[in-house]
This record gives sequence, C-alpha cells and structure tokens, in this order.
Amino acid sequence: MSILSRFRKSEEIIIDVQFGAYYSIKTSEGYNVIRLLDLPGDSYHYQIIGSVFFELPTFEVMIETEPSLLHVPVEIAALIGKEITHIGHQVLTDKDLVGYRVYLEEMGVDDESINKHFNMLTDLSRNEPDKIRIYQDRDGVFGEYL
Repeated sequence: MSILSRFRKSEEIIIDVQFGAYYSIKTSEGYNVIRLLDLPGDSYHYQIIGSVFFELPTFEVMIETEPSLLHVPVEIAALIGKEITHIGHQVLTDKDLVGYRVYLEEMGVDDESINKHFNMLTDLSRNEPDKIRIYQDRDGVFGEYL
C-alpha cells in the first residue's frame, strides 16, 4: 500500500447545507423528510417531517406537513452513504426550534446562551446553501466547506 492510499477518503457525501432546509432521504420504503436545525461540529440536529412519503414530496407539501418529531440529534457520519435531496427552505423561527430548546435546557445550557444561539441560527437560515463534504476515513469523520 502506498503512503497516498493510506490517506484517501474512504466514504464521503457532498450536500448543500442550509439551516431551515427540508431534505429527503431515500429509503427502501420511500422518502423520509428532515428539516435541518443546526450543524455543530460532528453532529446535526433536525426535525422529522411527517412519516414516510412514497414519492419525492414537493416543497409545497413540506411546508404544510407538521413535524412528527421536533428534535433529533445524530452524529454527522449517519449522512454518509445516503441519497439526500434538498427540497426547499424556510427561515427558522422560534416555533421551529422549540424541541431543540428543550434538548439544550436538558443539557444544562442557560437561556441567554440558547437565545444567542437561536438568533444566530435564524440569521444563518437566511443564507444561501453552502456545499459541504462529509467524509469518513480510518481516523474519523470530518467535514469541510467547498
């Protein structure tokens, strides 16, 4: 094995990251839809929208569908190997972040810090998507903006 092959990325995904965006994830049953709330380091926080959709849902359907789970934290490595489609986007509101607030409170984060963080997320959710590469090799999982 050459020294260069030792450092090759073994698995990766490139996605458009946008806070407040809806994404479909293809499964054997159909499409699961999530809404991205936050991406702090090696995890991501999202809502699950509705249940399984048998066809790729439209943005119009997504904004009319209530979340079935208000907050889910997952390691970012879980995105690798998934077929992900950016469906659309809405700016985050305090209502969208209610489940995330409960999570942070349970983790011992004070109200002032939560409010500052949520103001930042709301501001960031007004931005255009950024391309990000998430990859995993023998040393761990990493992300980089492109």
